[in-house]
Amino acid sequence: MLTQAGGRNPDQFIESVRPVIDIEKYYDSERLTGVIEALSMSQGQLEFIEVPEGEVWKLLSVAVHRMLPGGVGASSRFSFAIERLLTRGLNGTTVASSPNFDQAISGERFAFGWQPPQPILLTSAQRIVVSCDKATANNTGELHVVYVRMTQ
Repeated sequence: MLTQAGGRNPDQFIESVRPVIDIEKYYDSERLTGVIEALSMSQGQLEFIEVPEGEVWKLLSVAVHRMLPGGVGASSRFSFAIERLLTRGLNGTTVASSPNFDQAISGERFAFGWQPPQPILLTSAQRIVVSCDKATANNTGELHVVYVRMTQ
């Protein structure tokens, strides 16, 4: 497995290979936290959650909980994305996104949730974007973000 040099193994390698168990995920529940923000969105509007400076998050899920106003033909469409910011400001580069979530049941509370296929590591140079792609009425509700804070 290792090439010997002069009859000895190189110093930078240990004598045997040992299994390692990654137990970090078992500590996630101690650092699990979330953000709940009020939303009031209309068609074409974006809302952002930015990771604070100096923090690193492991994003587990993001969701919108809302009530679609009653009325014939009421509907809405939301989507989520993760953007990397080259500089602080409005424009970012999309690095991950959800499918569109449609709702056409008026007068009922509804939740759109996105859980990425694996947790996404977010730094202060990234943000979560909620997009209201279609709305027949003003959408009010809450934005829920569940993450593990990786920094103290």
